[in-house]
Amino acid sequence: MHGPQSSRAPRPVNRDFSGNLPPVSLLAASGVHPRVAQSLMRHSDINLTMSRYSHVLIGQESEAVAALPDLSEPPPQAAKATGTDHATAGTV
Repeated sequence: MHGPQSSRAPRPVNRDFSGNLPPVSLLAASGVHPRVAQSLMRHSDINLTMSRYSHVLIGQESEAVAALPDLSEPPPQAAKATGTDHATAGTV
């Protein structure tokens, strides 16, 4: 039986944010795919969902930059030669 107390009943999306972050921002911060957020908000256009209802939260930009690999130095491993003898590049 699906009544108001049922855990299977879908919860309505709260569209009255009352000054709080919209749920799309919270979904994005939780790692939810943007198309899922679009579906939950019942938007026909992903641009509406992402440009109007999502925001970059404090700290997300610095976390994204910190997640980038360090490309200032080459990797410590030697490059393999193109032959089948498993020699490293620069040796004979």
